Amino acid sequence: MQRLDASQVTADALCRWFADELSVLMKLRYSLKEDTSLVTILSHRSHVLFQIRINPYALVFVTTRRRHYE
Repeated sequence: MQRLDASQVTADALCRWFADELSVLMKLRYSLKEDTSLVTILSHRSHVLFQIRINPYALVFVTTRRRHYE
């Protein structure tokens, strides 16, 4: 029996429904005084690939695929 790679199974299952680009519209009302993660996308090894964080002063996008932080 052949062992399947989880990322390949996910890609095969979802690529039919998702386009190459994804748009998300969010409306936020934020009253906390600490840094909060809104969205986090993890790899199959639980590494952060993309994250949106918010605090009282900034909206922060973190991309770590190429070890690049914005």
